Amino acid sequence: MKIRVGYELIYDFPRPTPMITVLGTHFTRAPDVITPDYLTTSPSVPISPYRDTFGNWCSRIVAPAGRFRLSADGVVHDTGLPDVVVPRILFGVRSSQHDVIVASVFLSCIVGTLKRNMRRYTFGRYIEVIDAGLRLADITGLQREASGIDSKSRSKAIANLKTNGATPEEIEFLLDWRVELNALTSDELVAWIKGKLDHHGIKKIIPDDTVLADAYRRASECKVIQKAI
Repeated sequence: MKIRVGYELIYDFPRPTPMITVLGTHFTRAPDVITPDYLTTSPSVPISPYRDTFGNWCSRIVAPAGRFRLSADGVVHDTGLPDVVVPRILFGVRSSQHDVIVASVFLSCIVGTLKRNMRRYTFGRYIEVIDAGLRLADITGLQREASGIDSKSRSKAIANLKTNGATPEEIEFLLDWRVELNALTSDELVAWIKGKLDHHGIKKIIPDDTVLADAYRRASECKVIQKAI
């Protein structure tokens, strides 16, 4: 089937503003593009396109002061088959929790928002969330850093950690220290992830031959296109 893709984004800038947009169709879908979704601006300004390390088409723009419009209109072909759905979410709560505590005044925990309804979002169906983050038993011998939580924020931190399932021992530790995943070597990180997956019974999903063949065909077509451009 054919799908029309595009957008219209209108801004009102008080002064000239640099922008980096990531709005184009991903290069892996290049063989499916029927009508390219070229980025256009109004008023017209120079656009410097490039592709980042994740394969996204990006555009550098300096938007002028005042009303500024970004738009695109394209068509892509799609099989209509549903995306592969992972039935369970595996989330490293403790690793993200440390960063959030340091970075956010509100001390919100990402994994907590996945487990319950929030003011801005209500789940329409049940999602099983697995907490596979770092626990105290996992951090023995790892490098520690100061948590950065000041005395004024400690009560908020304690309340947030309790709400999101931290044990008393973990709360006591996190008020003064944090351990991030980048404290692990590559081998340690792989072993830790494998251990967590095994512990929770998560098995590798291997696509069938049809899906693998289609992915290989798409990758081959993309490689040919990339060489051509």
